[in-house]
Amino acid sequence: MGWFQRTFLNTPEARLERAELFWTNKEYNKVRLEVQDLSAPRAQDLYNLSLERLSTLNLDEALARFSLGDTVSAEEHLNLAKEFGASHSQIQDIRKEGRLIQQKDLEAKRAKKAAKEKQQQVHGDDPIWSLPPDDPRLQYALHLETYPVNVRERLIPLGQEFASAVLAIQQGKGVDGITILSNYIEREPAVRYERARAAMSVGNLPLAIADLMTFGDEVGHCVIGNVHTGALLGQLMAQTGQTEEGLDKMSALIADDEHISMRIVKSQLHLQKGDLSTAEKETQQLLKELPKSQPLIRQLATIRLQQDNRISAANILEAGFSSCCETGSCSAQRPDVQSVRLLARIYLEDRVLPERCDELLQQLRGLVQQPLWEDQYLMTLHARNNGDSVANSLAQKLYGVLKEGDPRREWVTKAFAIM
Repeated sequence: MGWFQRTFLNTPEARLERAELFWTNKEYNKVRLEVQDLSAPRAQDLYNLSLERLSTLNLDEALARFSLGDTVSAEEHLNLAKEFGASHSQIQDIRKEGRLIQQKDLEAKRAKKAAKEKQQQVHGDDPIWSLPPDDPRLQYALHLETYPVNVRERLIPLGQEFASAVLAIQQGKGVDGITILSNYIEREPAVRYERARAAMSVGNLPLAIADLMTFGDEVGHCVIGNVHTGALLGQLMAQTGQTEEGLDKMSALIADDEHISMRIVKSQLHLQKGDLSTAEKETQQLLKELPKSQPLIRQLATIRLQQDNRISAANILEAGFSSCCETGSCSAQRPDVQSVRLLARIYLEDRVLPERCDELLQQLRGLVQQPLWEDQYLMTLHARNNGDSVANSLAQKLYGVLKEGDPRREWVTKAFAIM
């Protein structure tokens, strides 16, 4: 059955096929609703299986809500589980386990409170950490905590105006931050990282690059929060087309500090340069250290795609999805949107595995709130593969919105019969 018929027809056959797709996508409530009044044996099997899964999911969610102390929501999920067929003993077991969790949580809170009271008796209330969460002084203190101790100590004496500039950057007021922080640059080089953040927020990448270079020379590149300042410098140089200079800089920095984020940026620069063999070798080494990193998996697939090894690129992406959970409700990571797009693009351009293409497009609908150009391109390929006569005109529109030199123009010209 074609995509249009499966999506829009209301025949028993179409509903059963939709239910099968929903089952594959783990959308169990949609399965239940599609087949609840169908009499076919497979429909009844799917109905019973969906009730069983929904019951289990709601029991698990009820236990999770008990763990969070949300008794009201937990009971709501238990009622749902009961509606979907959970037994009385199953529900009672969850309630019992929930009470045990709440009791342990209460004991832990009491112990924590007692320890805090004991600490206050010795040290007194801290003038900063006892502030309410939305107090700007606390927000500034929390931000400084992300710095290495030796750098933090250089920034603390700079006073209230400096703190206000940092908070302005946090609030998206980069221009204000640049103006104020410029008064502190000569006095304290460590300020250059904050001014680089401000410059990035307003799109002034040359200033951000200059400040990060000086920060590295005079303070030393380091990890601030979850950002390595050297890796950030390399990323900005890549964005501004300074590929060769970025590679030289990363190589020099890595000689002293082999932080993995800088090695990742170096591999990205090799890929941007077109040195596919080096990029492939470095990416494979990085994946040995971070085997579940979806950006690295996608990077290796991109390299294989540029080597015109499309089957290998698709296989790498498919293998990477094995550690993902579509809903993000389990312990596995959510699938990477760009990886889903890339795999769908390969299959759709090559006109292969139409059922898998439908699954990937359905997955994207759940992951993407606002479709981008790439999503429109995928839907246009889908229309082409299904013989839709409007595909070429849609492709012309997609081609027309791209600037001269955009590599995506080549995607369109290869896939469609347009100039």
